[in-house]
Amino acid sequence: MTKKWLVFVVGLLIAAGLVFRLYRFGEVPVALYWDEVAIMIDARTVAATGSDMHGNHWLQAIFPSYGDYKLPVYIWFASLAVKFFGASEWTVRLPSLLAGIGTIALSGLIVYELFFQLKKQQRRNLSWLAAGIAAISPWGIVFSRIGFEGFLGQFFLGLSVWLILKSRKNSRWLLGAVIFGALATYTYFSIRFVLPVLLV
Repeated sequence: MTKKWLVFVVGLLIAAGLVFRLYRFGEVPVALYWDEVAIMIDARTVAATGSDMHGNHWLQAIFPSYGDYKLPVYIWFASLAVKFFGASEWTVRLPSLLAGIGTIALSGLIVYELFFQLKKQQRRNLSWLAAGIAAISPWGIVFSRIGFEGFLGQFFLGLSVWLILKSRKNSRWLLGAVIFGALATYTYFSIRFVLPVLLV
């Protein structure tokens, strides 16, 4: 496949991925599931008062929520969306959507850094292909459309991994890797087990 055809095909895949993520966003899936509702309630109260539904300050390591104890990062981002755009289905899902779109680009960037031993053009082709595959991944499309903390967490985890790979040439990238790795661990519980494995 020539370079022009590759760019054309991958461009179509990315465009399709964006359409699949954006079409009737906030309406499909119909209604919020219970975790989204709990996130919305905390996000609304944080946006309005600076405290969660129990009256605790927004800057806390864990939100009690409805007794299931949610990590704070997704709620913080959702509360920003609510603050600027009002409380609705699409605002509670907006952090996932942005993470999903960011993951498309991030997939290509990680692949580009992973295959550093190849020629630059081969690396670019592989990174474009990875971005195209990420764009139409059913998993990525579904989780871009619902307010799920794990999806935002995996985006921060991927960002951390990319910055670690970048730090092979310049150690200044490590600070960003640490920051986004920490954000990931305070977004979704399972990342606390996945991150050490990735680092090894």
